[in-house]
Amino acid sequence: MQAKNGVFETVQMLQIFGVRMNNKIIGIVLIIAGVVLAMWGYDIYDSASSQLSRALRGDTPIEAWAGMVGGVVCVLVGITRLK
Repeated sequence: MQAKNGVFETVQMLQIFGVRMNNKIIGIVLIIAGVVLAMWGYDIYDSASSQLSRALRGDTPIEAWAGMVGGVVCVLVGITRLK
């Protein structure tokens, strides 16, 4: 519970000093980061070593899944911040 209070107090301090986090800016940053992350994940998924690994063992590198799924999650959270 104390960590939540610490975060809340930090946000209050930033607002007192005039630093306001605009939800639209955060949303745009999350969308851009999500698209880049998804592209990175797809790049790993489509690499020659990954294709060989899928052909021989049938598995996909976890980095590819993490990049693509993490990118989609970032984009979705970014979209909700824009509303």
